[in-house]
Amino acid sequence: MRGLLSRAVLAGVLGLSGVLGVAATATAASPPPAEVTLDGVGLLGRYDDALISGSLRCKAGSVEQELVINVTQGTVTGTSAVSDFSCDGAWHRFTVSVYTVSLDGPYVPGDSWVDARLTVYDPVSYDPLAQGHDANHVWLRPNAKITPVWPLVINDDGTMSVTMNAVCRGPWAASSISVQLNRTSDLLIVGTAYLEDPPVVCDGTTHRVVAVVEPIPGITFVEKPMRVTLFFSIWDEADTGDPINGVSWEGQIRVVSG
Repeated sequence: MRGLLSRAVLAGVLGLSGVLGVAATATAASPPPAEVTLDGVGLLGRYDDALISGSLRCKAGSVEQELVINVTQGTVTGTSAVSDFSCDGAWHRFTVSVYTVSLDGPYVPGDSWVDARLTVYDPVSYDPLAQGHDANHVWLRPNAKITPVWPLVINDDGTMSVTMNAVCRGPWAASSISVQLNRTSDLLIVGTAYLEDPPVVCDGTTHRVVAVVEPIPGITFVEKPMRVTLFFSIWDEADTGDPINGVSWEGQIRVVSG
């Protein structure tokens, strides 16, 4: 009798576990009405707007959906809202351009705080469903970057070779790179170089560029550190062709003879 009772209890426990397991699986398989996630890296747009990307999904059949993105960088802030996506239960990628409404200036390369909220409504009652939300630090990457390669090298003919790494991203095109050398003692300009249409393709990869700088009359390059200023300009090829961005680097670099 005790054996029969034990088997009955065990069967009941197993049956209940099966029911709970099915319920748990069904619950886990049901996503929330709205979800949004942010990428950790964004971009600066053509006009210093913040390009924020990520992924979203919402319950199939939901209506009146809206994604609101707020970007804050110090005292600079801006908001953008979009609704041109589908609620079909699948994940979709998005990129939203956010312009600043602040008088404190445009967005600049560096850290920003981004808040994203996705709102959808029930297709029958039109009541708002649970909102999808994500907020995180997003690094705004510049459209272009230029950095020197140490050291500066004095050539046999007395000129100076300045080696640089330059990178930019489409749809822009590389316009020019300028180099200025200053003496560290009194910041006297001792040489300049200007590369129009430098050998850089705006494909997101790093390109090595070498500028040969001639000393100004009366100056001889010597093995002493110099103050170097680099400026990299890019052009908006896909739009007006006007220069829309430029990045610079400035610092002291060691000098050696080649």
